[in-house]
Amino acid sequence: MSLVIDCSVAVAWLMPDEAAPLADHAMALVVREGADVPTQFLSEVGNVLLVNVRRRRIPLPMVFQGLDDLTSLALRPDGLAVSERIAETARIAQRYGLTVYDATYLELALRLSAPLATLDAPLAKAARSAGVRLFDD
Repeated sequence: MSLVIDCSVAVAWLMPDEAAPLADHAMALVVREGADVPTQFLSEVGNVLLVNVRRRRIPLPMVFQGLDDLTSLALRPDGLAVSERIAETARIAQRYGLTVYDATYLELALRLSAPLATLDAPLAKAARSAGVRLFDD
């Protein structure tokens, strides 16, 4: 089964106080079968972790350990260059009221006909509206 995971799911894996059953279930599938992610996935997760260092929620070594842990998983970065999909991604963002960053997850799930694992409520709502199946729905 192909699966697209977003930043919110990865953050739930890595932040001790943000654990979520959906994220745990997604992790089990990722360990067995891997998952698809847009090219900015690791940068986005790294940014969220660094913001949490600055807010004194986690120590800096957790950023590096978390990113190392993610890179050890069978995550498949999107093979298309951003320039090949940016116009469609921007259309999706506009249509569903998302950021372009969040729209990259929806665009990838649409293109791959794959379910989307997210804990982000606006992204989940947009995915349902676009006809994308949500993981664990």
